[in-house]
Amino acid sequence: MNTEFQRVQQTKTTHVMLIGSYIIMIIFFLLRIRTMPPQIPLYYSRASNDEQVADTFYIVVIPLLSLLIVALNGIIVKKYFSDNEFVKKIIYYINNSVIIILTIIFVSILLLVS
Repeated sequence: MNTEFQRVQQTKTTHVMLIGSYIIMIIFFLLRIRTMPPQIPLYYSRASNDEQVADTFYIVVIPLLSLLIVALNGIIVKKYFSDNEFVKKIIYYINNSVIIILTIIFVSILLLVS
């Protein structure tokens, strides 16, 4: 009973964090859209400056990536680790870390370019 309650609370917390991060990203995007250049530095791992830039609409990749990772982690937990509380906790912390890190990356890119 107690573990079921904790699982539901963790799922709610992750969903609230995901929705909150989307709200933050949308607000920053709407505030910065007028001053954004046509291309933004999105691919920092590439060598030259020309390869690092992408069109502005590619910034949508970051929120979609966070949703994809959280959804895949949820599917993996339900399918393979439904009875393992340790793995559930690890995935919970991974999901929350991914949400926070990708939100910070999104906001920092927008603050840098505009």
